[in-house]
Amino acid sequence: MLNRYRFVLVMATLLLMVLSLASFAQDTEMDRDAMIAVWERFDKELWQGWNFDIVEEILADDFVMHSWGYPPQNREAYVAGWIVGSSITFPEYTMDHHILLMDGDYLVVDDNWGGVFENEFNGQPPTGEEVRVNGVEIYRFEEGKIAELWVLYDATPFMLQMGFMPSEDEILPDVPWDIALGEATTTAEENKMMVAGLGDLLNAHDIPGHFSGFADDAVIHDIGADLTVDEAVEMLIDIQTNFPDHKAIDITYFAEGDLVVYTFTLTFVEDQVLVGGVNVDRIEDGKIVEEWWLYDSLGLNQQLAELASEDS
Repeated sequence: MLNRYRFVLVMATLLLMVLSLASFAQDTEMDRDAMIAVWERFDKELWQGWNFDIVEEILADDFVMHSWGYPPQNREAYVAGWIVGSSITFPEYTMDHHILLMDGDYLVVDDNWGGVFENEFNGQPPTGEEVRVNGVEIYRFEEGKIAELWVLYDATPFMLQMGFMPSEDEILPDVPWDIALGEATTTAEENKMMVAGLGDLLNAHDIPGHFSGFADDAVIHDIGADLTVDEAVEMLIDIQTNFPDHKAIDITYFAEGDLVVYTFTLTFVEDQVLVGGVNVDRIEDGKIVEEWWLYDSLGLNQQLAELASEDS
């Protein structure tokens, strides 16, 4: 009889554990859905609907926005400078973006943003032409609101299209990236570790070792051009020759499915030049088959020019 009671007690305990795990999974899924719901309100109601009444509902009181070339912006400065400012310069702007992945409290989005340049911007007269730029946005959620946002895009295509930088070449709007989250034979954590290991090799200036983690037919999407692995190797060897002490620091990884997104800061010339960057890797059978490069080329060129003028 005692053994029967013990058996019933054990089975009841196991049942409670299963129910608890199921409840935890549902709560996690609800949290994920809640994050998406807040982001969709941010996108559709605030950015595209200009409903500023919801700002305090979806952005935390201590919200901070980070972007290359700008100091951190608090909630009020971000809304006034970025959302209101964009609505004035590009009254009919559109946003073509979608969620790349979710990792813990973070949501990563690729973004193709722009519209017709209709009103003056920082003293630059309107061109009446379409302006579009690609970028990556990373959202951190806390207590049901967006607490932190990183808006990462290369300002060079933007400045060229706006007419701030003269060019003899035809300047075309950026085309949206074709990135879609898929399934992987390896876990997100395994993919993170693999990409991090390849990054360590690159920081150790082992360029062939770094690219040994790429498929032979991998495609690297640089700003304005697609590269083969051999072409990417040649480019990085050239960078290594000109900047022998360059390295990546402050690296943060996000992963889900077959994608890994990581942000970093590149240092050049004994840490005198700092450049933000973000890469997106698509992984198949343990190898990188596609990689997108995005970095602050405008900031890089400006800092190198300043350094050259100081040396002259």
